[in-house]
Amino acid sequence: MSIVARIVRVGASIGLAGAVLAAAPGPAPANDIPPPVDSSSGKVGSHRLVDSTESPGATCKYGYEIDLTDYYNGLRTVSVGPPVAFARRGKATQRISWRVIVEVWVSPDWVPYRVTAWQSRVASPTQAAPFTARDVPTDPWGDGVHGSVLRARVQLRWHAPDDGDVVGRATLYPRHYRMIEGALSTPLEDRCPSTTG
Repeated sequence: MSIVARIVRVGASIGLAGAVLAAAPGPAPANDIPPPVDSSSGKVGSHRLVDSTESPGATCKYGYEIDLTDYYNGLRTVSVGPPVAFARRGKATQRISWRVIVEVWVSPDWVPYRVTAWQSRVASPTQAAPFTARDVPTDPWGDGVHGSVLRARVQLRWHAPDDGDVVGRATLYPRHYRMIEGALSTPLEDRCPSTTG
């Protein structure tokens, strides 16, 4: 099965341009992967991720127990903390939405793997949108995933008041990850492996 068929949308159906995935080769070691670059366009308010060594922006949880006798050290869930996002200056309130795209490295590019539904909240210029964290389940043995690495991409949208049209967009990437397997917690940078070993 190709990686195209392995993309799972978590929540509402969201279209993805999957044609580029069909011809993609299998996963490759994550050597010399360039660091992610945050971006924004249009009319956006102040925004950031809570993302530091002490408070990582994403957590990767590992380990499956099968029939209480077997254990597998694969990546089970990627959890991403909510972004801090405010309405644009001059607006009393504004609707902002966000979602997470978990991507897998298929050399030479990152490709979408799983996508959450958009979560929409109202913010003001001084009160951040009350977003909540998102948990994205994974299949570490799926085509295009086993032996590779994954990362989270956070997308934000600022909406017009009348028709809800998108007037601004931002993309943010956690730089700090926490790998959790049982009682062990290990810091990581930029991404998570599909297994712990």
